[in-house]
Amino acid sequence: MSEETLELAEKIVEGRNLLNDLWQAASDPKQKKKIRRQLDALDEQMLRLISINVKAEGEEYDEAVEALTAANSKIEKAITHLNQLAGAIEAVAAAVDLVSKVAAA
Repeated sequence: MSEETLELAEKIVEGRNLLNDLWQAASDPKQKKKIRRQLDALDEQMLRLISINVKAEGEEYDEAVEALTAANSKIEKAITHLNQLAGAIEAVAAAVDLVSKVAAA
């Protein structure tokens, strides 16, 4: 979560706390209802902020998983190539051994 996002969340919480204090101090039902709507609006904004951050972090996670999957695929290909290379080296070694035996005879 970015620094700006944290600051925004803190301001929403501070605003909510102030409105909550006003609501508790209010005696007029109309005033309480008005404050309640403002509290609900702040709660909605906090939920949006949380939703946006969860989505952003989810996208970053997905990108990381994709990168790891691609890296694993490349490693598997490299291992396959190394195994093929090892097989070729063994075949060359066997051929050289055979040639040396024929040359010695």
